[in-house]
Amino acid sequence: MAMPLFIFAATACRVLEDHRWDPIDSLKEILEHQHENLQLSGTYLPILKRILMDPSPQRQNKLVQTFRQMVGVIVVLESPLSITSLSKLIDIEERNVRIILDLLHSVLNIPHDTSKPVRLFHLSFRDFLLDPATKTDFSVMIDSQQGLQENICELSSYGTSSDQIEAQKRDVRISAELRYSTRYWVDHLHQGTVVLSDHDKIHGFLKKHFLHWLELMSILGYLPEALDKINALQTMVQLSIIISR
Repeated sequence: MAMPLFIFAATACRVLEDHRWDPIDSLKEILEHQHENLQLSGTYLPILKRILMDPSPQRQNKLVQTFRQMVGVIVVLESPLSITSLSKLIDIEERNVRIILDLLHSVLNIPHDTSKPVRLFHLSFRDFLLDPATKTDFSVMIDSQQGLQENICELSSYGTSSDQIEAQKRDVRISAELRYSTRYWVDHLHQGTVVLSDHDKIHGFLKKHFLHWLELMSILGYLPEALDKINALQTMVQLSIIISR
């Protein structure tokens, strides 16, 4: 699994040294990804999945949002910033920044001195997060049990307004990762170099789940964003011109 990237071995060692996790369980998680097409999946996916291990859906959602804000900034900074500066830049309490960073010692160099910069352990972590192949993984949304589906909250009437849906029902039916994927998958595609065309993966996804996606965007209160995302998708379409002779 380390071929040709030795950083995999180095990162795996850091994961196994993490005193908060059973090293045998950590190794099992790493090996679950040994047949992934993406070279870095086995290195970084087990680490990132741990962020969603909290049993509380509300806390999961908060952790995902904070992770996106904070780590998103860290991987694109031209020069690294300290914990204190990161907290001010993204307007998140320093204690909450530390909560996320504490889960990422395997991939970040985090100094004890809060005035010193937080650095990536290796640039491959940035490559992994920004890789279009990673961003276009629709496994969460197309999951047959937990993904997008018609009437996902099992409403008695299609005329039910979003504010009438019980919070508990939302939390049970809509996981934090599904919330994130539903809202941001188009943004990730648009930021990459993906070109859309007929019969590709995105086309197939939209044919099956377009209305389900709009339904969930509405339930989550993000429907006004949907039009902009549809326009963004249109800018990525590669037109197929068939010339008959």
